[in-house]
Amino acid sequence: MPMPFNPAVMTNGGIALLTKAQAGECSIEFTRMVIGDGTYSADEETVAALQARTSLKSLKNSYAMSGVTVYTDNSVKLTALLTNQDPVTLEPLVTEGYYINEIGVYAKEKDGGDDTE
Repeated sequence: MPMPFNPAVMTNGGIALLTKAQAGECSIEFTRMVIGDGTYSADEETVAALQARTSLKSLKNSYAMSGVTVYTDNSVKLTALLTNQDPVTLEPLVTEGYYINEIGVYAKEKDGGDDTE
């Protein structure tokens, strides 16, 4: 039976942030979840190529985290409400359909500037 998703890959930036947190130099704040419809060639799908990425190939929407909880001793449960409605204007965010082919999770140093995301 085919798997519907490829395994998750942590980017080099995410690895560096996690390393700083493990060393006690900062705390991690998960900031947003993003989705897109980008498709990747075989060369772009390698672990090394995905680790080097700093953004999705074709970003469509960005959502604030609505929950972050410790799930097990070595995992965190992240929750975000994926909706097509702008929370302020109540207008649709996207007016044309697309397939969600990529998902990203952004984090930064807690109390750090946006440049640490």
